[in-house]
Amino acid sequence: GDLHTALRKRKGRPLPESVILDWLSHLAISLSL
Repeated sequence: GDLHTALRKRKGRPLPESVILDWLSHLAISLSL
C-alpha cells in the first residue's frame, strides 16, 4: 500500500534507485506468495 501510494505521488518523476529496488522486491515477494 505505502509503496503504491509513493509511486502514484511520484508519477512522472524519476524514482530513487532505493525505491525502485524496494518495489521490485515487494513485487517479487507478492508473486511468490
